[in-house]
Amino acid sequence: MTFGKAFPDANFTGVDPSKKMLGVARELVEKANLQSRVSLIRGTISDLDETRFDAATAMLVMHFLPDDDEKLDFLQNIHKRLKTGAKLIFADGCFDKDKDAAEFEWLMNAYKNHAKLKGAPPEILDEAVKTITESVNSISEERELELLCEAGFGEIRSFYQGLWFRGWLAKKVRA
Repeated sequence: MTFGKAFPDANFTGVDPSKKMLGVARELVEKANLQSRVSLIRGTISDLDETRFDAATAMLVMHFLPDDDEKLDFLQNIHKRLKTGAKLIFADGCFDKDKDAAEFEWLMNAYKNHAKLKGAPPEILDEAVKTITESVNSISEERELELLCEAGFGEIRSFYQGLWFRGWLAKKVRA
């Protein structure tokens, strides 16, 4: 809803394969009174027609995809639907946990300690750490930048780093 307020003349399209997440999004859209400017679609980016968008966001999605062409396909599908020069705001889990297991363990402990201080129940934290360790397909910063470039993005700038998460601003530099 932040973008809806910041860009009062813009229209938005949200895409998610999860019915539950779309329900949450729908509630937020209605709460912000943005229904006339927001379309929500159940599916993936490849389900969208090839309308050219002025910008895109992909927040905390790609680290759920394996790095067996799915990550690159995801970025290429975004790229294909953007106008040349359009911006992508992208955030992802970005750490090669297999390359530096000790550092990853330190990050997990920092995450757990922070969450405990914020009142998260220990059983939820244990399950979250298990999910992150077993189900998240994060990759190194170098690999993430390589994929963004290979998909056709350039002028990539980091704007956020917290624990193992990175935020990037990238520009579609080629058709």
